[in-house]
Amino acid sequence: MILTLFIILAILLAYGFLLVALFYLLAGEFFGAPFVPTKRDYLPEIARKLKLKKGQRVYDLGSGNGRIIRFIAKNYPVEAFGIEVNPGLIMYSRLISRLEKIRSATFKRGNLFTEDVGKADVVFVFLLSKTLVKLKKKLLKECKKGTIIVSHGFKFQGMEIYLVDKIERKVFCTYYYRL
Repeated sequence: MILTLFIILAILLAYGFLLVALFYLLAGEFFGAPFVPTKRDYLPEIARKLKLKKGQRVYDLGSGNGRIIRFIAKNYPVEAFGIEVNPGLIMYSRLISRLEKIRSATFKRGNLFTEDVGKADVVFVFLLSKTLVKLKKKLLKECKKGTIIVSHGFKFQGMEIYLVDKIERKVFCTYYYRL
């Protein structure tokens, strides 16, 4: 009897965990993009091309698990900000930053369409093309002249005149735009 109750409880907990995990994974789909982390192997090359200087501000809109922000904050003397709608991913990003003792990385729950990016020197995004179409107007309006926009995975349609560099890959090229 006790074993049967234990098995039933374990099954209910497992299903509950799966439902919560599914919600967190799908939440991004409705707000910009599904959660797909940038490959760790790509981070050094993506960051190196930015030629980051002390005191610059780097924003990641839709920061997911915070991988790019943590990498940049750990390796460059900049202020790094991750903006993410998914509270589970924000908690994860903050936890890993604390464990890795990264003090210059800040993670905030927010909407990439309403977050002010006017102070950014670099804005990183890994979003679907349909989301980039919506985001383009906001970035052109809010970002100062000289801001670098990095789009990993997909091109910004209609921003070809700002394209200054590109990392070619079979899957998920990285595009650099300077406003």
